Amino acid sequence: MALSNWDMLAFDSDGKPCSGRIKGFLEGTSCEIHKNRLYVHDSKSRRKSNMFSNGTIAQIYEGELSVSDFHIVAARGPQDSIFVIVESLKHHEQEDGKPYRPPDVRRMAGIGCYGFSYIDYDELRVKFGLDPEYEGFSFGCCTIEGKSEAVVTFVTNDNDGKAKLIECQLSKEEACEYDYKWLGVLPSTYAEFIKWLKLIDSFAAMDDYAVWLAKVEASEPLRANQGDMFFAVNAGIELPVTAPGEAEQPILMDICSNKAD
Repeated sequence: MALSNWDMLAFDSDGKPCSGRIKGFLEGTSCEIHKNRLYVHDSKSRRKSNMFSNGTIAQIYEGELSVSDFHIVAARGPQDSIFVIVESLKHHEQEDGKPYRPPDVRRMAGIGCYGFSYIDYDELRVKFGLDPEYEGFSFGCCTIEGKSEAVVTFVTNDNDGKAKLIECQLSKEEACEYDYKWLGVLPSTYAEFIKWLKLIDSFAAMDDYAVWLAKVEASEPLRANQGDMFFAVNAGIELPVTAPGEAEQPILMDICSNKAD
């Protein structure tokens, strides 16, 4: 289940942790963090020929735009992530002789990121004493002569320009040091996200933005695995949430590990 590869951390209009979803003031409109992108839903404006389903009208990776009932700013961040902030406004009719009524605001900001570490092929290349021209190609576990091993494949071009592969072996113990590890949202990624929120001019001009951002910084950030969120909604499993940097492996990994045992 691909969602279990992805992690999420988000805040709502009150600066409190949330599920990474926001409803617009217009009926049938919403946005949600999905993997490392943002989906925009509008059940009334979706056409039958649309490439998406479930009322989805847009998929946002980065940029600034207004679509449906939302203003969105998104950027790419560490861990192959999306940093995103979304607002929906409800304006009021202003009456002569009465104080200005600011719009009602719904806001969501969050991170959707790849939750696993990447294999450090540069470190492995040094370990095996290979020249810098060799690039990491694959990392896979297998059984060699009855023992669990890992084979790391590097690739380079020979003098004729043809691809040349070289395979290096790691013991099971060594492989555990270099293999993919579940990390979730890291504290360093969260810190970059907060810096990014402070630099968004289009939102910083709003009267309540500084107050909201102070609430976010004062709140305890909580991350969750996106696959775990699916199981919590559809299977009634309690959702594990932790602070950044304290993630336990996803529910799906536990299920697969138990079956393997």
